[in-house]
Amino acid sequence: MHLKNNFFQKIHWIFKRLSVISINELLFRLKERIDILLMYFQFKCINNNSKTREYSFIQSSKKVLPSYKWLTISNSNKLKLIEGKIPMFGSEWFWSRPDSSKSWRTAPENNNIWPDYFFDRVEFRQGNSIGDIRIAWESSRLQHLIALALIATSDKNGKEKNQATRTYCDDILSWKDQNPKFCGIHYVSSMECALRIIALSISFDIIRNHLDSNKKNIGKAVSAIITEHASFIIRRMSLHSSAGNHVLAESTGLIIAGLIFSEHPSSKNWFSFGLKVFESEIDRQINKSGFGIEGASKYLIQIIEYSILCSSILKKFNIDVPLKISSALSRGLQQVNMLYNILNVYPEVGDSDSGFAVSFLFNEVFSKIYTSSTFIQNSHLLAIGDPKHPLSLVFCNGSLGMPPTYGHGHAHALSIQLYNNGFPILSDPGTYSYTGEPKWREYFRSTKAHNTLNINGKDQSQQELLFMWSKPYNCSNILFKKYKNFYICISQHDGYSDLGISHKRMFIFNPSQGLYVKDWLITATKYTAELCWNINKPIINKNIIISKSSSLNFEIINSSLNSSESSNFQIKDGWHSPRYNKKYRIKRITSLIDSESEASYASLFTLSGVDIRWYDKALKFALRQIKSN
Repeated sequence: MHLKNNFFQKIHWIFKRLSVISINELLFRLKERIDILLMYFQFKCINNNSKTREYSFIQSSKKVLPSYKWLTISNSNKLKLIEGKIPMFGSEWFWSRPDSSKSWRTAPENNNIWPDYFFDRVEFRQGNSIGDIRIAWESSRLQHLIALALIATSDKNGKEKNQATRTYCDDILSWKDQNPKFCGIHYVSSMECALRIIALSISFDIIRNHLDSNKKNIGKAVSAIITEHASFIIRRMSLHSSAGNHVLAESTGLIIAGLIFSEHPSSKNWFSFGLKVFESEIDRQINKSGFGIEGASKYLIQIIEYSILCSSILKKFNIDVPLKISSALSRGLQQVNMLYNILNVYPEVGDSDSGFAVSFLFNEVFSKIYTSSTFIQNSHLLAIGDPKHPLSLVFCNGSLGMPPTYGHGHAHALSIQLYNNGFPILSDPGTYSYTGEPKWREYFRSTKAHNTLNINGKDQSQQELLFMWSKPYNCSNILFKKYKNFYICISQHDGYSDLGISHKRMFIFNPSQGLYVKDWLITATKYTAELCWNINKPIINKNIIISKSSSLNFEIINSSLNSSESSNFQIKDGWHSPRYNKKYRIKRITSLIDSESEASYASLFTLSGVDIRWYDKALKFALRQIKSN
């Protein structure tokens, strides 16, 4: 029965994807299937005793790659790393990898063992019997090797350095031994192979002169893995409708492999193809507003990191950085740092797998930049804040994501996040899981999980596959003005146009006082509307929410409701996911309205000690603006 269900799931996936691809992509996919068949024959005939070439990158006694800035490793994290524990999704969760011949195929969340089949025959999608493949991929990105290399080359504690070097060597040799070419889950994704190229090349370059007698064996293992991975990636690039952040990782891997293993007969092809794809894609994926086209804020950081790697390595090898790359990097860095400085935190918008392009220690993206701006508007969101005042805000009034699949977007049109000194009070739900239980993937990217209004329990767009939406919503911005110390914004979206309903939202925001939100539903049909607010702090009672530095009063005000309508104000349980594979319960304040006509209602959040009618003058100004428009 399980195999039968998996078969039908695969057929369903194929038909859904066929509905959005072009003829050119269809031909590309057919060629890809033929190539996978050839790989299978190679897999059956692999000779693992093949001779490894000598490469100057391995033999050199000097650093070949650029030097980067790294965060300091805490003493507690050092001890965990040298003991062989692997940080998962940052440094919050350290996995104690089992000491066995199957350790790199062990599912960290449940200790199940992923099979050692040919990669294309591994069943990894939702409903498989093993676990969430993304969790298993995390440790095999080998990004912890960079942390071990940094410990091994530090000026302190000789015992720690020796232990770090030993763990570094053991992990590389065991990974290579347990993961032959084309075998198992770690060849399912070309992106995962590219991330290993990045981690292995950078970590080896750091530790090369501290390996002593191990250098030859480790050098052979590193060169074998990287060259095999590069040969694999160029045959399985994530192109056409799959060309999101994955293809930038893959291109980066090819660029690095092509430059540092120049003696390999395919090196020039790796480099030239990788650079060509990267140049084209980065200019598209970091759009003119400086935000990522996928609409996912954490993936924007990753593609910026790929750009930093490519630019710095090209310069190190005395190769001119293409203008498209340098320009995209510049506008992406400006966007990220302005968001961080305006909000006093980097926001969570859209999907996030809590992953890194290089390492959780990589410290090349965020910097304190001077900005006179107190707001920033890009293709996906509006952010408002002021370092002099406690409150800041994110308003999702942009597009769903990158067509044609919109894979990393969430149905969060007109949702609001509110921060108090960088701490989320009205919070985005996060992502939690990609290929775990279907109900969680569906929930965390749904409209009902976000701080917006859902109609009849439906999403603003239609969920299709794990990374696919149809019927994408469109947002249109009607008004955005600053009036005295207030920011006034009015936007609407068409996500419920098939129901004959239009949702319009206005907010008035003062960073030193509070947030006033008014929602209108314009319709002539019967509906049930639910307004939701995710409260990421304990609720003392229905009116008081405790923030880090002060209390925040909360109130939902219903207005313009006919007698036939009813409003149900409730505090319910909801979910928040601060990182991949972690979730905890939070409170959700909801207001449920059954209506047969147009309706409007308002929500008010006010810092304690502030006049509850602080927004009156701004509201009168906003209403005059609406009439004049």
